Amino acid sequence: MTATLASQAGGRGSEIEMERRTPTQFSVLFSLIAVLVLAGSLCAQTASTGALGGMVKDSSGAVVAGATVRVTHHLTGETRTLTTQSDGGFLVPLLLPGTYQVEISSKGFKTLEQTGIQVFVTEKQDLHFVLSVGTSTQLVQVETAGELLKTEDAALGNVTEGQEVRDLPLVNRNYTQIIGLSPGVVADVNNASDLGRGNSGLNAAEGGFSAHGGATNDNNYQMNGAQVNDLMAAGSFSGGVPIPNPDAIQEFKVQTGQYDASYGRDAGANVNVLTKGGTNELHGTVFEFVRNDIFNANDYFLNLEGQPRASLKQNQFGFTLGGPIVKNKLFWFGSYQGTRQINGLDSTAACLSTFNTPTQLVGLSNRSQATLGAAFQGLMSPYTGQVIAADGSNIAPQTIALLNLTLPGGNYLIPAPQNATTGQSSITVNCTYNADQFVTDADYVQNDKSKFSGRFFFDDGAENATLPQSFAPMLKGFGQPINTSFRNLSITHTYTFTPNLLNELVVAYNRLNNLLVQTEPQVQVQGQSGLVPFS
Repeated sequence: MTATLASQAGGRGSEIEMERRTPTQFSVLFSLIAVLVLAGSLCAQTASTGALGGMVKDSSGAVVAGATVRVTHHLTGETRTLTTQSDGGFLVPLLLPGTYQVEISSKGFKTLEQTGIQVFVTEKQDLHFVLSVGTSTQLVQVETAGELLKTEDAALGNVTEGQEVRDLPLVNRNYTQIIGLSPGVVADVNNASDLGRGNSGLNAAEGGFSAHGGATNDNNYQMNGAQVNDLMAAGSFSGGVPIPNPDAIQEFKVQTGQYDASYGRDAGANVNVLTKGGTNELHGTVFEFVRNDIFNANDYFLNLEGQPRASLKQNQFGFTLGGPIVKNKLFWFGSYQGTRQINGLDSTAACLSTFNTPTQLVGLSNRSQATLGAAFQGLMSPYTGQVIAADGSNIAPQTIALLNLTLPGGNYLIPAPQNATTGQSSITVNCTYNADQFVTDADYVQNDKSKFSGRFFFDDGAENATLPQSFAPMLKGFGQPINTSFRNLSITHTYTFTPNLLNELVVAYNRLNNLLVQTEPQVQVQGQSGLVPFS
């Protein structure tokens, strides 16, 4: 049984500076999911849980009914107990991903204990136990071996554990940069000079991925069992999806096809990411990752025009800490990551611009009507067919005024080209990106039947694109500040009515707010005193 309520409001705009402001997306997603899981059902796991199931037999191959199955989480001590059915089968649904120990006991047989059993998000592990004749006080211990082939379901997907995310070199510490490692997924090669957290977290053509040839905006992102999609899917204009830092990620899975209908939203892939929770032991990390342009070669176009190497400095620092408040009952986990970036190298949308201006502007002592006429004489306008007079008398006064606009430093707004032959110029103006992210998780095992879990994600990012290539000219002064904020909350209650009947209730809130503003420079107009806005 599934019920979902969702609402989205957006599209408000107002006049700011150059009378241009992109629509601000404000999305509120409230979802209420109730899942009733019966033993033997195919829906034994959700977007934030996994499951264990299997058969218990004796050495002759006969099924063992009524055997006691005890499943214990290795790190939290949480325990589930049930008995095998008449066919010897059992199912333990809605388990948090992690490592488990399974103990099987039955009268007339030795107790069997198997450790190191991994449960992954959205997956059901199929186990087969063989009991030996003996007394229940005799213990047989078995260590789990890695599974070579999954045969219990046809879903196509790949799990990436948290340790892999932390070990792989991610220039922006963005886990979506390695979604392309999953079979059937096609994604662009990551651009290490991208401003901010990179484009790979944008659920759009400019930064999304395709699963088995599907559209990039057909993919579904879920975090801790709740949808966290960018419904507008307009790239940097709408903000993308929330991206927890690698030290806070337990694991994520990309399902690319033949998955259960309960995961479906569109025709693309499902990305299910889980953040860490607390355990019975206090654990934590402290980290800082540094990038610096002293290790970089110069950009090709900057080097071609004899310009110095662009800046690229990034510091990502923070910590994680988690542990028990009450052992085996109440756990907590918290994480913080700060990002500070100075970027003059992003050429796709932000900080590095290559453009052309007329070669006739090179070497002019001034830009008066007569000087411009002498420089451009004989050239024909492609629009009017007029030939520019030697004295400049037929050059439009608006053109002369535009060419004479200067910035506060005295440089022309429209500069003479660096290359007098081709008319090409390459300039870099440092962009900035600052972000602060918090992840807080709590788990409360009320009793053997009832458990509560809470997950909260907070992220505020402030980006300033100095040379954007969208609506503004690629000249100095036309910056685009972008402020993006994510707020994601999910509260889950799991209740066991009987060993074969469970209920999971998830209440989730997702808010994405993305504000983009087009700025303009203050310029000096010829013949006037003081600076005025460009418009």
